[in-house]
Amino acid sequence: TPVTPRRQRQMCIRDRVLAAVFALRAIGDFRYIGIFKRVRGTRFARNDSLYFSPLCMGISGLAVWLALRY
Repeated sequence: TPVTPRRQRQMCIRDRVLAAVFALRAIGDFRYIGIFKRVRGTRFARNDSLYFSPLCMGISGLAVWLALRY
């Protein structure tokens, strides 16, 4: 079934919002989470650096790619 222009616009906005949310999560709050965190000695900080931040960057990149397709 064809996608209507209105639905296409909604999907583009949704993808841009997802990209922004996950990019902000990857960047972090400059204290406990994200790329630029200052607290680094905890188990969560290690997992955040190894798994969570890269995952959020990847999801953000995919959402940008999806938004650019429309």
